[in-house]
Amino acid sequence: MMRTARPITGSNMVQEIYDLLKQSDWFSNLPDEVISLLIKRVKQHELKPGDKIIERGKRDDSVFMIQEGWVKVVIPEEGEDGEMVLNHVGPGEMVGELSLVDQRPRSASVIALSDLKVLELTRRDFLEVMQEYPMMGLHMLITTSKRMRFVLTYLEQAVQWSHKIAEGDYSFLEEANNSDLERGIVDNSSSDTARANRFLAAFFKMAQDVRKRETELQEQVKLLIIQIDRTKRDSEIDSITGSDFFTKLKLETSQIREERDKSKKD
Repeated sequence: MMRTARPITGSNMVQEIYDLLKQSDWFSNLPDEVISLLIKRVKQHELKPGDKIIERGKRDDSVFMIQEGWVKVVIPEEGEDGEMVLNHVGPGEMVGELSLVDQRPRSASVIALSDLKVLELTRRDFLEVMQEYPMMGLHMLITTSKRMRFVLTYLEQAVQWSHKIAEGDYSFLEEANNSDLERGIVDNSSSDTARANRFLAAFFKMAQDVRKRETELQEQVKLLIIQIDRTKRDSEIDSITGSDFFTKLKLETSQIREERDKSKKD
């Protein structure tokens, strides 16, 4: 939940927000007068770790810029954690921009990983500013495109791993860089592939569990085959030793042995 909401006031605060906006991909090329319009419209919120900025399924249309701290973008998933982490977003980056365009329910939740300050810009205020400077829409598309490229890398990696698992090929478990799978905040300095691997850690763990169960099953099958062979062999032996032929042969052998022992005594 949002802890506080306040407008941007005071020269120091205004300058801090101005510097942040000028460093962002969305607003870096905007004229100062447009930046001033934005500063008048944004509100600052402070949150604690675990607070939700955006909740999946909710119908709201604000976009948020991270001022201080980090957040994770998550969707529900069955398992120990109950969530799959799609991304980490930090200072100067935006979350929630899709609802500015389609106004559909939120597709993912955004949760604070640390003490957090965020700037909120409502869809209405965004559209009013964009009327003053239509090029801001282009900057939004560029940023969204970068995010989509990462999502495509994420999906491509997941599909590749799925195909390998279906083929019984778990080589990627050894090939994947373990450092990519370590927990912790993942910033944008890593490659898209490395970041995708990190956020696919839940998938990676699932593949490890599948391989473990498959190996255990293979061992159980081997033991079962051995047991079946042994039972079959015992059954065949019982079948032979229980036959009339074997009984007669055994009797004749016993008689021959008795006659030989008798001849030795004589």
